[in-house]
Amino acid sequence: MLSNKLFAGLIIPLLVFSFKNSSGQKCNRLPGIPNVINFSKDVYGGNSQNWSATQTASGIMAFGNAIGALCFDGSRWEVRPSPSNSLVRSVAASSDGRLYVGGYRQIGYWSGPAYNHYTNLDSLFFKDPSCKEEIWKIIPTSEFVLFQSFSRLFLLYNDGTAAQIVPPHPFIFVHQVNDRLFLPIEGDRMYEIKNRRLVEVPGSEALKKLTIRVMLPFNGNSILLGTDKNGLWLFSEQGELQKINTSASTWLASNSLSCGMRLNTGDYLFATTNNGVLIADNDLQVVQHVNKSNGLQCNTILNATQDCYKNVWLVQEKGIDLLVMNAPLRYVRDPEDMLGTVLHATTWNGKLYLATNHGLFSQKLSGNLNSGSQFEKVKNSDGLAWHVSVWDDQLIIGHEKGTYTLENDQLRKLDDSPGGWDIVRPKINTDYLLQGNYNGLVLLKKNNNGKWTFFRKIKEAEGLPLRNLVQDKMGRIWLKHAKEGIYCLRLDTAMNVKDFKLINETQGVIGNEKPGLVQYNGDIFLTTPDGMKKWDDRAARFIKDTSLKQILGAYWRAPKMIAGDNGDLWAINKRNDICFFVADKNHVLSYPYVVNPKNFSLNYDFEQIVPTSENYYVLCGEEGIATFSNMSYAGSLNTVKPFFLQLLIHKKGGWQELDIENDQKIVIPYGVSQFRLKYAMPVFDRDTRFRYKIQDGGSAQPWSEWTALSEKEFINMRPGDYVFLLETNVNSKSAMVTFTILPPWYWSIYAQIFYLAFLFTGALLTVKWAQNKMRRQKEKIQRKMNEELATQKEQFERAQERVKKAQLERDLELKEKELANSAIGLVKKNEFLEKLRNDLAQVKESNRQMEADAQLNKIIRQINKNIQTEKEDWELFESRFNAIHDGFYQGLLNSYPGLTPQDLKLAACLKMNLTSKEIAPIFNISVKGVELKRYRLRRKLNLSAEQNLTEFFLRL
Repeated sequence: MLSNKLFAGLIIPLLVFSFKNSSGQKCNRLPGIPNVINFSKDVYGGNSQNWSATQTASGIMAFGNAIGALCFDGSRWEVRPSPSNSLVRSVAASSDGRLYVGGYRQIGYWSGPAYNHYTNLDSLFFKDPSCKEEIWKIIPTSEFVLFQSFSRLFLLYNDGTAAQIVPPHPFIFVHQVNDRLFLPIEGDRMYEIKNRRLVEVPGSEALKKLTIRVMLPFNGNSILLGTDKNGLWLFSEQGELQKINTSASTWLASNSLSCGMRLNTGDYLFATTNNGVLIADNDLQVVQHVNKSNGLQCNTILNATQDCYKNVWLVQEKGIDLLVMNAPLRYVRDPEDMLGTVLHATTWNGKLYLATNHGLFSQKLSGNLNSGSQFEKVKNSDGLAWHVSVWDDQLIIGHEKGTYTLENDQLRKLDDSPGGWDIVRPKINTDYLLQGNYNGLVLLKKNNNGKWTFFRKIKEAEGLPLRNLVQDKMGRIWLKHAKEGIYCLRLDTAMNVKDFKLINETQGVIGNEKPGLVQYNGDIFLTTPDGMKKWDDRAARFIKDTSLKQILGAYWRAPKMIAGDNGDLWAINKRNDICFFVADKNHVLSYPYVVNPKNFSLNYDFEQIVPTSENYYVLCGEEGIATFSNMSYAGSLNTVKPFFLQLLIHKKGGWQELDIENDQKIVIPYGVSQFRLKYAMPVFDRDTRFRYKIQDGGSAQPWSEWTALSEKEFINMRPGDYVFLLETNVNSKSAMVTFTILPPWYWSIYAQIFYLAFLFTGALLTVKWAQNKMRRQKEKIQRKMNEELATQKEQFERAQERVKKAQLERDLELKEKELANSAIGLVKKNEFLEKLRNDLAQVKESNRQMEADAQLNKIIRQINKNIQTEKEDWELFESRFNAIHDGFYQGLLNSYPGLTPQDLKLAACLKMNLTSKEIAPIFNISVKGVELKRYRLRRKLNLSAEQNLTEFFLRL
C-alpha cells in the first residue's frame, strides 16, 4: 500500500505577503487573483455536473460525477463507475487509503494504488428494500465513517460494524468543525453526534430561523456560520449568536451560499451557486472575488475542497476548476483593454504605477486589486509610456513625447527627447541619471531644490536608439541598440565621455545572434542561441560562460534574461515560457518556477519584469500584469515525488490490471510480449513532464526525452532483471521500480539446474568416451606406429644388409683383386727369379774367373733364399684367401675328406679362376704338371668329363 504520509511534511508558505513600495509602505497581500485552471467535461471525460471532491492519501484527486467517481492523478483522468451505473453524489478519502463513494442506495469504497478495486457495503446499510436513501455527504473520522442522506446518518465503525441514526427532522448537511460533527436542522435545533447518538447543542434554539450552509472554526472555539441569504453569524462556545456586519457578510447576504472553508492562510473561502467564490480575510472583509468574468467556467459552485498543496478545487454545475492558491503568481487581468499593453511598472507612495501604450495608470495597492478596470489614468499621460521608475522618491516617466516627473498628480516635463527608455544611475557620480531614448542618451541632474532636471545630451551617442542600459561593477555602462549592436560607455566624474565604442564581432558580438543584454551579480552577459557569454576584461571580449548552465538547463540558451535585485534570475525562451530561478543568500540559484504562456505572456521584444521590492516582482504583459513573490514559492514542491500506480499486462482477453505496492518487485511471466507501467505525479497546477531510464543488469540506457505521457509500454522484452527510474520536471525527486521478466519454463532456475546437471553428466560421459576413444586411437596409432617401425626396421635392416652386402662384395672384390694380385705377383716373382737363376747359372758356367764365381755364388744364395720364402708367400696368400672365402677349405674337406694339401692349393687357385699357365709357377711345375694335377683332382671330386673343374669351384 502506498504510504498514507506521502504528502506529509509539505511546507506551504502563507500567502499573506508584505508587498512594499518604494516608500516603505506595505500592502498586506499580493495584488491580483490566483490562476484558474479549467477542466471541462471534454477534458475529464465525464458529465458536466459534479457534486463533490476529495484528495486520497496518495495525492490523487477524486470527484463525484454522474457517470461515477472521476480520478485525476495530475496527468490522466479515469472513471470508476459505480456497480449499479448510478451517479456518485459523494466521495471522501480516508487515512487508510480508501476512497468512499455514495449514491442512491449505494455505499462502498475503492482501494488499491490506482483505486480500481471496489468493495460494496450496500448490504450493511440497505437491508430493508424500502430504504430509498441517497448518500449526499461522507465524512471520515478517527472512529468511524459517516454517510449522510437528507434524513438518516449511517456510521461504519473501524471494526466493520455499522450503525444508523435517524434525526427528528430532515436536514441538509452535517458539518465538521475541528474534530466535532454538528447537525443543524432548519426550524429546529442544532445537534452534535456523540457516542452513536445526537446530543442537543446548548443555545442552538436561536438558530431555528437560519438556513445554515457553512460551519467553520473562528478565533478559538467560536463557530462561524454561513447562511443562505442571511450573511455570516458567529456562534460562541457559550451558545451566543451574533450577527457579523462586514463586507464579506454583506456580499454573501445577496448571494446564494453553497459551501465554504478555512484556508491555510487564515483567509476564508465562500462558494455560491450564483456568483462564483469570495475570499475574505480573517476580519471577514472581502479580498478577492472570482467568478465567470475572471476565470471560472460557471458561477454555480456545488462543492469545494483544498488539496495538500493548499490549492482549491471548485466542483461546479459545469466542469471543475482549480484555484492555484499556493503559486507565487497573482493576475490582474484587463479583459476590457482599459490598460492596453503594460510596458513597465513600479510602486510609489502606496500606489502601483503602470506605464502602458495607453498612458500612465495608477491604483492604490491592496489585496483586492483584481482587474485593470480598477486603475485610473494619470491626467495628461495619453500616449505611449515606455518607462516608469522612482529615483530619490521622485517618479520619472519615459514617454513617447519626452521624459516627465509626477508632482502633485501633475506631469512636469524634464526633456523633450522622444521615447524615454531605461534609466541608470552612474556609479562614478550618483548625482546624475543616464537615460536612453529614440535618438541617443541624455543626462538628468538634480537642481538646487533637489528636483531632477535635464542636464545635457551625450553627443557621442546622438542618433542611436539605445533602449536597454545596464551598469557593471566597474561603473561601465553597457547599452543595447534598439535594432542591433552592443555599446560600452565610460564616463568621468564630470559626466564627460571617456570612451564610447561599439562591441564588434572580434569582441564576441555576432550580428545575426541578436543577443540580449543582462547584468548579473555585477558581470555583463549576452544571451544567445548558443548559450550565455560573459565579458572578460583580460580577453577584452565576450566569451562563452557555462557557470550557470547546469542550474539553468535549457534556459541557458534563452534569448532573454532579466536579473532581480537580490540575485534572482528570470529567463524567457522562444516559446515565451517564463522561468524564475530564486537565489539564496550566497546567490546560488535553485527552485525553477515556470510560468505557462497560456496563463500569462510578456510583450515580445519588450519583456519587462520589474522588482518592486525585495522578493516581489511585477510582470508586464499584453493583457494586464502578474505579481510574483518568491517567498511563497521556494520549497513548496520539494518533497512530493512520483509513484507507480499499475502494471497492465496484455493477454489474449485484453489488458490485466495489477497493483504495484510500495517497494514491490514486479514479476512478469514468460510469454507476456506487451505490458505497461502506469505512474503519476499528483501535481495539478502545471504541465508535468516525465522522463525515464531503464537499467538492464550493469548497463543503463540514457534518459529518455521529456514527455507528458504518464505510462511506459514495453514490447518483446527479453527475460532478465530490470530497474526503471522515473523523474519529473517538478523537482529532483525520483521513483524506482524493479521488475523481472521470467524465462520460459524450460529456462527456469530448476530447468537450468537440470540442464547443468545433464550437461555436467553428459560432459563427464563425453570426456570418458573421448578418453576411451583417445586411448583406443592411441593404441591403434601405437600399433600402427609399431608396425611401421617394424616395417621400417625390417626395411632398414634389409637396406643395411644390402649396404653391408654391397660393402662386403666391394671388400671381397677388393680382396680378391689383392689376392689375385698377390698370386700374380707370386707367380711373376717366382718366374722372374727362376729366369734370373737360370741366367746366372749360365753366366757361372761361362765365366771361370774366381772372383766372379764367388760373387755369383753370393747372388745365387740370395736368390735361393728368396725362392725359399715361397712357403711364407703362400701362407700369406692363404690367409687372404680364407678372409675372402671363409670356410672354403673346410667345406671341401667335409665333402671330400680325401683331398690333400696340394689338392686344396690347386682348388684355391681354380677358385681364383687362374689358368694352368698361371698356376704352374706357383707349384714350380710345368703346365702339363698342372693339367695332371687337375686330372687327379677331378677324379677325387668325382666330376664327369662334361663338368668344368673351374666352374665347379667358382660356384662353391
